[in-house]
Amino acid sequence: MSKLLTLALLFSVVITPGCTRQFTSPEDLAQPQEVESGQPFSLKIDEEVTLTGTDLHISFPLVAEDSRCPINVNCVTTGIASVLLRVREPDGTLSQLVLRIPGLVATPYTGNAATVHGDYRFKLLQLDPYPVSGVPTDESDYKALLLVEPR
Repeated sequence: MSKLLTLALLFSVVITPGCTRQFTSPEDLAQPQEVESGQPFSLKIDEEVTLTGTDLHISFPLVAEDSRCPINVNCVTTGIASVLLRVREPDGTLSQLVLRIPGLVATPYTGNAATVHGDYRFKLLQLDPYPVSGVPTDESDYKALLLVEPR
């Protein structure tokens, strides 16, 4: 019985260190990158930025739609891509915006209408990668080029 107990204790000593969980304090968390109002900036899925001089946080959680006509295909319509943005105001209010860009346009594309939210206008200028027929796009590969400017 003592061999079994010794073996069990040894097993728990070997396994336990791998099962510990380390907690991160709020001070250890990375601060979002700051971007300038009126200057284009890129965001990848799950990234967050703040607008310089404000406490306005902008994040890009997902691509809502990507039906753009692939590069190597002839399509009846050009399709569209839309992204979901989350905007957190200084008072903690959380809003969601959907920005769109048509397919088969030269990018960065400034011809689409801006989405107005509060004191700012938001535009999706480009969404990469552009679809290619037969080549699946992993969601983590998406990168949005955005413009946020005062109204």
